[in-house]
Amino acid sequence: GVVGILAVIGGVVAARFARHGPSAIYSGQVTARSIPVTAEQDGLLSEWQVDEGDPLRIGDPIVSISNAALSERRQQLEREISRLQFELDRALAQAELDLEWRTKDVNAEIFTARLQSAELLEEKYRHEMEKVALVDVLNSNSTALWTPKNSAFDSIVLEDADDQTGRLNTVLRVEAASNAADVCSAQVEMCDEQVELLEELKDSLPERVRRSAGVDVIERQLHAAQEEFERLTDKQPHVVVTSKVIGQAGVFLRQPGDYVSVGDRIVEI
Repeated sequence: GVVGILAVIGGVVAARFARHGPSAIYSGQVTARSIPVTAEQDGLLSEWQVDEGDPLRIGDPIVSISNAALSERRQQLEREISRLQFELDRALAQAELDLEWRTKDVNAEIFTARLQSAELLEEKYRHEMEKVALVDVLNSNSTALWTPKNSAFDSIVLEDADDQTGRLNTVLRVEAASNAADVCSAQVEMCDEQVELLEELKDSLPERVRRSAGVDVIERQLHAAQEEFERLTDKQPHVVVTSKVIGQAGVFLRQPGDYVSVGDRIVEI
């Protein structure tokens, strides 16, 4: 019966013990793995949300870090951006007025230079026509006497070519007309070059006026302030550090009021 079964089991256990001897015993040490909790932003450690030794679950608040300097800097940047935007609007308005009157001045100079070029060109053509007419007179073996009239053709009076002095005067007038035409041509080129330079100046006026009014400097300052403000907007002035693992709060490495930087260890789990 039952006694027999117990006897059989006892015999089996005794046989195994006799065959293998007692079970092996091993010694060792079990070490729990610790996870460091670090500051996620610069600031002052304001308050612990747990006590040392408290159990933690994922998402449990551990400590809060505040950054009053961040809030103050953001407020400074907001005031700076408003001020720079006002200065930029004023500089743009001033630049627009300056550009308007400077453009008028340049346009007036361009008009004057073109008008002078046209007058010189007309004078050049008149001297060339006079030269052609006088050359025709010489070729026809006649002399020409100059009378002060508007037209070169009206001013030429033909006479007999027997007078050598008259013929010499005609040759001299041909040379004078040729020289006058050359001078007018050079002056026309100078006027055209002046017009070209004035046109280039007119094209560069917008950028020149902007620099003179300080628009580009204010724009750079405004852009830099806006970029810094956007970077600071991503940071919160008050951050609560939470647990990322399940475990137990260890010894606090920092105390409330301590300044911490990003990456500083504050506790281990």
